[in-house]
Order: sequence, then structure tokens, then C-alpha cells
Amino acid sequence: MNGEVEGKGWCEEKREGVKGQSLTSTAMELPAIPETEVKPDRPPSDQLLAEGESLVTAREREALGRVCWLLHEAGTLALRATFDSIHPPLYLPDHLQHMHVKTLLQRLRQQQVISDIQWRQLYPPRKRKRKFTVTSQKFDTKVLVVLLQTCCHLSPPYPHGWHDAPLPTDSSLSSDIVRLQLKLQEVGALSGLRKDEYPLVWQQAVQILNNLGNQEVRVKIQRIEKEALPSDLVSKYIALIKQAWAPAESQAMVAKLREIEKQRRRASGSKSGYKRKDGGQEDEEEEEEEERRGGKDDDDDEAEVVYEPKVKKKKKKKKKKKKKKKKKKKKKKKKKKGEEEEEEEEQVQKREEEKEDWRR
Repeated sequence: MNGEVEGKGWCEEKREGVKGQSLTSTAMELPAIPETEVKPDRPPSDQLLAEGESLVTAREREALGRVCWLLHEAGTLALRATFDSIHPPLYLPDHLQHMHVKTLLQRLRQQQVISDIQWRQLYPPRKRKRKFTVTSQKFDTKVLVVLLQTCCHLSPPYPHGWHDAPLPTDSSLSSDIVRLQLKLQEVGALSGLRKDEYPLVWQQAVQILNNLGNQEVRVKIQRIEKEALPSDLVSKYIALIKQAWAPAESQAMVAKLREIEKQRRRASGSKSGYKRKDGGQEDEEEEEEEERRGGKDDDDDEAEVVYEPKVKKKKKKKKKKKKKKKKKKKKKKKKKKGEEEEEEEEQVQKREEEKEDWRR
């Protein structure tokens, strides 16, 4: 009997426990399912940029902003100083009006290397009441680099040309221009600078600017290094460098400038040109194939580059004039020699006649 009572009690306790569990389970509230927000589709490049920027700290972004400030302000000053030393502001409008310079810049505008705004800075519209003068004060780093490489008669650095890193031992003006261009492209592709990266990038940029610039540039560098940089100016200078030297834009610009250089070499008939670091032989093979093809491409190039054949004609005329002058000089020398020889013969004959008379 006692066993039956104990069994019944155990069963009742079990039932009560099950009832309690069921009650508690019914009383539990289920978590609310969040409503899915439909976001606009983003291109993959924008998503990557947003993810990269979210990973960058404020200090890394500030370091990048300071380097962009240095390259924008001091870099523009240094490039402008070199450009003004080659083409002084007083004679710049006349130089830009030359036929070969204007046709080349028109082609760069067609290839979208130079924008419409930059074209108006080079060739401002003429109005009756106002007179706009062309000055290099309005040119940014991109325009100055393009002008120095195309319109300033500077030879490209040996052996890699304008768009690849020059030799470390090369200290020429053109090599420093290329180094500054590559540094602008490098910084334009960054989203931040770590603590260990910042001093190296800063020192490299300062060294290039000191080689290119004057005392004004050095004072500017010292001021940028010491002054505080507000957060709004950080984003401003980063945007300015990325706008001009973003990876996609800079690569497209370099490719178009290389094509124009090839066309100029073909039109001028010069086969000389520095080989690129990678694929130099491929470029030569392409040029040979294009020369074999001939046809429409060559006709188009000749139509675009009108000024180069005229230069050739002038050179030929000068050579012809020099040859004519040389021929005239040779004839005069021969005549003088002939006259001198005749005089000597006459004198010898006179002496012989005098000797014969004396003997008689």
C-alpha cells in the first residue's frame, strides 16, 4: 500500500511539473523578426570603397590628408616654378598660340586628357568688355605635368620614358617631374596611411619637392608640417588629389599620352624612343606592324599632325642653303688657288728669261 501511495505521489508530481513547463512555455515571448529594408543596389567598386574607408581610422585618414595637402599646395608651387622658368608668364600666351602647341593640346582635349574647364584656362574665351590673360596661377598639378611633358621641349628620362620610374641615380629635371607624378598617383590610390607608413611617404614627397622647388616651396613645406589640419580640410585635400589622380583616371591618361607619343614619333619618322620596363619589345613590334599596314591610320595621323611636315620642309631648305654656301666657298678657293699658281708660273718664266739675258 505504501508503495502504491508513493508511486501515485511521484506521478502527480511529474504531472504538475509537466503542467508548469507547458505554462511557462506558453508564457515565453518569441523574438520579433526584423523587417528587411530594401537598399538600393551599389556597384561593387563603391561597396569596396565604403568597406575600405570604414576600416581606416581617423588618425590614418588625417595622415593621408596631410600628405595630400603637401602634394596639392607645395607640389603645385614646385611644378609652376619649373614651368614659369621654361615659359615665363609674359611670353606664355604667345607660346600657346603656336600652331604645333595648339594642335597638340587640341588632340589632348579630344582624348579627354584635358577637360573643358582646363581648356578654358589655357585658351580663355574672348569677350568685348573683359580681357582674360592666360597665367599659370590657375593650372593644377595635372595640367602642369601634362604641359611639362608635352610642350616644354624636355627630353624624357632614360631609359623608361615619362611614365615609369626613372633610375635612382638620375637627378635631371624630367626625372623629378616623373617622380612627383608617380607619387601623386600612389597617394591618389590610398584611403589612409598607417603610423609606420606616414614618415616614409612624407620624406619621399619632401625630397622630390625640394629638388624641384625654390625657397618659397621649402617655406610652404615647413608650414604644412607644423600647422594643425581641421577635419573638413582633410576630406577636402583628399578629394582634390583623388579627383585628379585616381587610379582609373591616371591609368587612362598615361595610356593616351603613350599613344600620342607613338603617333608623333611615326609622323616625324624617328624610330628612336626609350623602351618601357615591361613590354618594350612588344611596343616596337606594334610599331613595325603599323608601319607595314600603312593605309588609313597613317593618313589620319598626317591629317592630325599638320605642323610636323612643315618643320621638315624648313629643315630641308636650311640644309640646301648650307650646301650651296659650301659649294660657293669651294669654287672661290679653287679660283684663288688657280690664280696663285698662274702668278707663280709667270714669275718663274720671268726669272728664267732674266737669267738667259744675263748669260748673253
